[in-house]
Amino acid sequence: MFYPLECKINEKNSKELCIFSIKNWQKKFTLGFCIPNYIPKSNYLDCAQFFGFDEFDLKNSFSKDVPIRLPRKTRKNGTLAAYVLLGAKTQLNDPKRIVLSNNVLYKFVELSKYKVNDTERYVNLLEKSKILGETEPLTKQEKKPITHLITSLNILSLDTEMNFNRREVPHELIQDIRLTEKNEYLPIFRIDRLSIKDENYQPVNDS
Repeated sequence: MFYPLECKINEKNSKELCIFSIKNWQKKFTLGFCIPNYIPKSNYLDCAQFFGFDEFDLKNSFSKDVPIRLPRKTRKNGTLAAYVLLGAKTQLNDPKRIVLSNNVLYKFVELSKYKVNDTERYVNLLEKSKILGETEPLTKQEKKPITHLITSLNILSLDTEMNFNRREVPHELIQDIRLTEKNEYLPIFRIDRLSIKDENYQPVNDS
């Protein structure tokens, strides 16, 4: 939550420092989720799977289940990544060739991680310590890390159209601001990585 000072556009000296929100951007922009065929080395994105969210609303939160088809390499203990996109509807209408231009905002996120599936072991050790006491030595079980996929992902967006003084932009938002040639900033959004907890991951071979 941020409360930056708004730019005073009526003051001549201050107006030069103002950056403005694109007006009515919700009518022009849409949210998308892309599972790429490969990590792009150019500014083109080729999506093996693409999900659009027309219900995306700046003022109202929503949740949606996304039925991802796991690639063979992911099922074979591989990795999986995605792009969260926010751009003009006309720019996201061809999932096979999305141009990552200045007017398409995107965030890269790893959907998988390697970890030991040791939830059951933790429960067993806890029960064992309750019964036998802390003096009983616990046997360590070695397991190989396997692919785990995240089960939920939170996307945050700035819910207020406001005029910023470029000298007063909160440091937390600077990296998320992208300006047009008219000194207008594109919609601000980010992935809430702090909400991703270890328990949000589930093993691929058990799901």
